[in-house]
Amino acid sequence: MIDYIRNFETVLNGYYPTASDIRLNSPKRNMMRLLSGLRYKMNFYRFPMEIKLLQRIWKYRQPEIQGF
Repeated sequence: MIDYIRNFETVLNGYYPTASDIRLNSPKRNMMRLLSGLRYKMNFYRFPMEIKLLQRIWKYRQPEIQGF
């Protein structure tokens, strides 16, 4: 259940990325939103490796965890 919630959170953060992260420009947001949107609309949250990979490559910062 914990893994399901964490995976859901990853997909949700990809679908609705924070607006205050200045490193994420429009094409990066759109790419994450596209990949996450497919999973979000199909209710498929298991193993979101492509979203985690993009967040790691682009150094996505989550304000609720890391702050600014």
